Amino acid sequence: MRSLSLIALLLFIMVALKSIHGYITHWFFGRATSADEAKEWEMLTPVKNDDGSWSFKSRYGKWLSASNQIDGFIYVTFVSKNNLCKVCEDWRLDSW
Repeated sequence: MRSLSLIALLLFIMVALKSIHGYITHWFFGRATSADEAKEWEMLTPVKNDDGSWSFKSRYGKWLSASNQIDGFIYVTFVSKNNLCKVCEDWRLDSW
């Protein structure tokens, strides 16, 4: 019974990710922007992938994604899980 409680607890963990500009939030049309405070819109569900990387799902069911664009900038957005650019939604976390 104890292991079931632990599994249930792990299913409901949510995190807020903070950059130098503020907390990452899921805005309209999959756009990622920043917020000064971490409220319910900034909370993401972490999902550990089989390869040890992590993915982060928003309350809208979209995945945090980052990719290089033609203009040379890296854009952070929220997308449906995308097998063509799987690495765009998979994140490696360093120990700190």
